[in-house]
Amino acid sequence: MRISGVDPQRARTEAEAAVASGVMTTNTDNATMEKSLSGSDYNPLAHIAVWNEFSMSAAMYSYLAGYNDPRIGVYFQPAVKSGAFAGLRNGQSTTELNQAENQPDANSQIGPGWVTRSGTGWLENPTRRQEIMCCAEAYFLRAEGALNGWNMDGTPEDLYETGIRMSMQQWGITADSSIDAYIHTDALPVPVPGAVSSAAVSSTPVKWAADGNLQREQIGTQKWLALYPDGFEAWAEVRRSGFPVLYPVVHSDNPNLPAGTSIKRLPYPTVEAQTDAVELAKGKALLGGPDNAATRLWWDVE
Repeated sequence: MRISGVDPQRARTEAEAAVASGVMTTNTDNATMEKSLSGSDYNPLAHIAVWNEFSMSAAMYSYLAGYNDPRIGVYFQPAVKSGAFAGLRNGQSTTELNQAENQPDANSQIGPGWVTRSGTGWLENPTRRQEIMCCAEAYFLRAEGALNGWNMDGTPEDLYETGIRMSMQQWGITADSSIDAYIHTDALPVPVPGAVSSAAVSSTPVKWAADGNLQREQIGTQKWLALYPDGFEAWAEVRRSGFPVLYPVVHSDNPNLPAGTSIKRLPYPTVEAQTDAVELAKGKALLGGPDNAATRLWWDVE
């Protein structure tokens, strides 16, 4: 799917071959990484969350709260100060982040599976397994492929709804009535209160739409929610597909990324010039643009 925008025929051939050979279909197929207390092999998300510098994003809040998504209490915890879920707009200045409404305790910390509140601080769960790839993602990939006209052994709608169902079950939401209600809800994302109050991030519904363009957006949105907490894969999918719709950063200090744009890649670190200058030059030559955060990767053509 990653190359579907630059080589759609090769993408179709490989995707159909994968489905024919057998792909992830149940949560027993999920790939996760065992963590332990030995050395530094702890869960990294749990480890950094106790620094109390983590906040749910405003986009996550708009989608999860608007959809009445039962995963919200698994992914996140209510804010310490208010006891309610709250999200933070990205890209605020240092002065703005020091406002009371933007402080970590005024916004939602990551879910209780990673950290728990202890007095005035947080305790990590360092041995929590780390998700690598789960079957929900496979269903959403197949749903998009089916929407492209590929043979994905199912209709786009069925694969999309199964992807939602698998994600819910993965996170402990097992009541069919709750999952069915979510799949068929007419609820929409909601506005986000706070220091930077924001209108709803999008008007994307959960319930399968009749319009093909909206269906593609729905798949991308639900896949993004299901990929949590794998931010790197979620970022790649946003760049490739353009979905889900996200808030732009409030401010940008990067002249290559003016307001309304988004980061496309991480520039090469300066240490590469000192340790691998020859190969670094080859890599830069393949970029097709300057070595900055605005240059798209070769598969990012949407």
